[in-house]
Amino acid sequence: MATPTSVLLVELVMSVDRLIQSAKSATTRAGQWAPQIVLGHVSQVDTQVWLPRMQQMVTALENGEQEPSFVWWEPDPVQTEMLYKDLSLDDVSALVLQSRTNIVTYLRELTPQQWQARAIHSTFGSIDVSELVFQALTHDEEHRASFV
Repeated sequence: MATPTSVLLVELVMSVDRLIQSAKSATTRAGQWAPQIVLGHVSQVDTQVWLPRMQQMVTALENGEQEPSFVWWEPDPVQTEMLYKDLSLDDVSALVLQSRTNIVTYLRELTPQQWQARAIHSTFGSIDVSELVFQALTHDEEHRASFV
C-alpha cells in the first residue's frame, strides 16, 4: 500500500523540524560541519535538487515527454561551508524552513497522476515523485544522525 500523500507532506515538515531541533542541541565535532552548515546544506539540496527535480518530473509527464534522467549531485561542500559558516543557527533554520515550505506548497497542489510522474536516477533507479520524497527524508535523517 502506498503512503498517502498527506502523510508525506506532514513528514516533510516534521523531518525538517526534527533536524532543526537536533541541530540546536548539537555540538560541532572535529572534522564535521557545524550545525548551521548542515542546515544550510539541506536548504540548498531542497532548492537545487529536490524541488527542481520534482518539477522536471511533473513537467515531463504533463508534456508527454520522456522521463528525465538524473545523476547523484549535491552542492559543492566547500562553497556550502563558506556560505553558511558565519550565519546564526536561527537564520539558517529559517532558510531551511522556507525551502521545505516551498516543496510542501508545490507538492500539495499535485494531482494523484502528477504524483506518479517518473524519472530515472543513476543511483535510485526508476522513481516517482513520492519515492523522491522518501529520498529527501532519508537525506534529512542522514544529516540528523551526524548530530547524535
